[in-house]
Amino acid sequence: MGITHHDEDTEDDKELSLTLENLLILTWLRLIHPELPKLIKQRYGTELRARTLASIKPEISQALESLLEEIRTTEDAKSMRAAVKRFRKTKQSLFVPCSNFKSCPLCKLAGRPDRHFLSQCTYLPQQDRQFMAKARAVSDIHDVDECDSDNNDSTFQDKFTVASYRVQIQQSPYIDVYYGHNPTRLTIDSGAT
Repeated sequence: MGITHHDEDTEDDKELSLTLENLLILTWLRLIHPELPKLIKQRYGTELRARTLASIKPEISQALESLLEEIRTTEDAKSMRAAVKRFRKTKQSLFVPCSNFKSCPLCKLAGRPDRHFLSQCTYLPQQDRQFMAKARAVSDIHDVDECDSDNNDSTFQDKFTVASYRVQIQQSPYIDVYYGHNPTRLTIDSGAT
């Protein structure tokens, strides 16, 4: 028994050859979705051993919606895995180990001895030094935890009570999801933090 086409044995005298009809169906599948022919090969592989692609077109047409949904689900899973891998790589690359030794980036770039902090660099312009000093001063004012109680005037402390404290903040948990083939970060926030 040879290959059947629409439940008939194949003949050579057809208006549309088997190859052309199969090519039309293949082109139709590719135009719907480029991955569809590969999925058809997986799903209907055993039937395609004895039948032509054109002869199983009605079955493919009936199952088309579920086949396309399967392709979308597979693509979503692939892109989600790729996003998670990409997120892990960026998260790891953002981690910079804290170094305890002195190193001046300006002197390091210039090839000079760099065993000092940037704020102590003799090559740093005076204007930049003043800016850094102001930034440190503002930081010290706002940092209640590092406030030295010995330097405070006792009469000042007796007159005023502390009206505010430093608020500890904690980042809300989140999950990376996909919505409409777009990666989205969903923040899980109950409002309690």
